Amino acid sequence: MENEEPKSADEVKLREWLSANDVYPGQEDMQSLVINSFYSQFEEEPDDDDLVPLDEVNLEALGISEGFDYRAYKQTDEEEEQEWEKKISYGLGNSERFLAYINEMWR
Repeated sequence: MENEEPKSADEVKLREWLSANDVYPGQEDMQSLVINSFYSQFEEEPDDDDLVPLDEVNLEALGISEGFDYRAYKQTDEEEEQEWEKKISYGLGNSERFLAYINEMWR
């Protein structure tokens, strides 16, 4: 890959760990998908107790009176990199849980 972005030491370490555990060795796109999926499963899943039906939300009180333009909220490259590093750190810090998740969901 000519335009490959440089990886942090933590990302290299996590990808080596994934490959050593036979998780899509050499397939960075698939490994990225597994990393994102693991992080989302445990850190981004909404708690049903936190959900509020839209008809109960006073949108005007929140300053929301018009349609939502997702493009206005696109992350910068730096924010995306910070988010990715957070996912890498989470995977490294939870390797036993990560491997259990992989065995349950990806094998």
